Amino acid sequence: MTDLQTLKSEHRELFDDFCRLRPGEPHLDFDVKLAGFLSDLPAAAKTARQREDYLWFCDTLEQWRSAMPGLGVKVDVAMPPPPAVESAGPAPASDTTLEELVANRADRFGRDRITTWNNARSIDEMTAAYREHFGSDVAWVREKADWALAETHLAADIIERRVDLVYDVGPDSYWRLEGRDGRMWLERVVALKAYYRWLEKGRGWGITQSVDDYVWAALELRKLVEDNSHKAAQVAFEPIGTHLLAHYVGADGRLLDNARTREWIQVKADRLVEKRHLPNRTEAEQKAKRYMEKFYEHIVFAVLAADDDSIREVQEALGFRTGFEENQEMINCFEFAVAVYFLEGPRP
Repeated sequence: MTDLQTLKSEHRELFDDFCRLRPGEPHLDFDVKLAGFLSDLPAAAKTARQREDYLWFCDTLEQWRSAMPGLGVKVDVAMPPPPAVESAGPAPASDTTLEELVANRADRFGRDRITTWNNARSIDEMTAAYREHFGSDVAWVREKADWALAETHLAADIIERRVDLVYDVGPDSYWRLEGRDGRMWLERVVALKAYYRWLEKGRGWGITQSVDDYVWAALELRKLVEDNSHKAAQVAFEPIGTHLLAHYVGADGRLLDNARTREWIQVKADRLVEKRHLPNRTEAEQKAKRYMEKFYEHIVFAVLAADDDSIREVQEALGFRTGFEENQEMINCFEFAVAVYFLEGPRP
């Protein structure tokens, strides 16, 4: 079986070869080498000893799956489930580890974009042309967009359990799901999931199809909340409960009036105004505060006490009940991830 370091070396060499390919030129030899490399990934992934190694296999496969359609080749390889990692007490990944994951993905997205942007040129021409922009406003904006996309992928991985909220993410990293200003909206993950469905369908676009893909993605994510068969144990809620009590809820169970909750109310109100659900600013702020009260004052009781009234309040906050649909615009990824991992109850 090919070891991890050998596979990493082969990946770098193949990617360099890929960047040198010219449109219209035959690339059978490259296809054969890549097919052999990709066939080794699933078997090697089964023996991964660390989560970081398994995530490397997944990221590498996804990179080739995104790149090869440009050459008219479809990558049809599936990654096996992650192997069990022996540990007396698995500690969450450090925030530095998650920072590196986001940074590596941002770098990969940038490389993919550069390749796609100028695929008709030689690698030397492409590199020279891009370097002309490096340091310019255009380059800075593009790098910022790559970073934001990598953050969205991390949020999607946590929500869809490829990175585990309980075992892989510590309290010092919850802000990556909330956003530093509360604006890590769930809509970003929905749009990302809809985009990948579009790719799987062979691209092609139209307003009706785009709306259908978006609705499909939103419903698929909602199913994760409604699926009670994969919830985490209540004891695993402790660090999240501590985080909520430290920043959002007082000892009396009521929403705190502090800098963070006031900012969250403001950004959620901004969101409603931006989406034109509530053009009246005062009304938008009232709606945002009710959202915060419904979610943060009731999520602990909904999870730890399985209280029906609290479950209903949280479902209303998430826009799962009739009459509260516009609340879906205000959900950040942390709020949704907590519901995915812990919220049990009947379907609304």
